[in-house]
Amino acid sequence: MKPYSTKNPTRYEKYQPKPNLRLIGVIVFVIGALISIPTFIIGLEQEGSWLISQIGIIMFCITMIATLVLDILFVAKVADWEAANEESTLWSKVTMTINALFILFTTLFMILIILSIETN
Repeated sequence: MKPYSTKNPTRYEKYQPKPNLRLIGVIVFVIGALISIPTFIIGLEQEGSWLISQIGIIMFCITMIATLVLDILFVAKVADWEAANEESTLWSKVTMTINALFILFTTLFMILIILSIETN
């Protein structure tokens, strides 16, 4: 393991991927939020449009899942880079685990919303 120096930038600043999946994930999140949040609000404001609100929530869940998957892919590449440079991969593994748990909870929430949709 290489000694840590305060002059060195953080590990994510040292790793310069092409393409940067974390940046792509942020772009996916922003675009998805700009579409799904107004859809949810429009559904709340119109009478009898609970289905539109549910569609907005489902779109936001899909956006979150896509963003977290891209972040997991980014952190996996960081872990590979750290292993190649003989650095600790502990925080990369912890980050991937936390992201996977968020994906699981978001998927369960989305399934509950889908199951609550009433068809007339």
